[in-house]
Amino acid sequence: MTATAFARTDGCHLLVASYLSRLGRPADELEGPVGHQLDRTALDLLAMLIDERCGRFAPQAPDRAAALLVRVKDRIVRHLGDP
Repeated sequence: MTATAFARTDGCHLLVASYLSRLGRPADELEGPVGHQLDRTALDLLAMLIDERCGRFAPQAPDRAAALLVRVKDRIVRHLGDP
């Protein structure tokens, strides 16, 4: 999904773009548990957007989907500072 453009005018693309743009403004003021939860929510929204784009909204076994989500979030969080 690298370098993929998403429209900011429709569906969940608009929701994700709006959330991320608003999250960026007070980011330096939000620390601790609230900031971490907002980060996790942003990652969940991005994962949903990618799944929608790839057509992966097919039902999965709950354990498999949860394990994959944990791995994806962990990788993203560990690499947030990597340009």
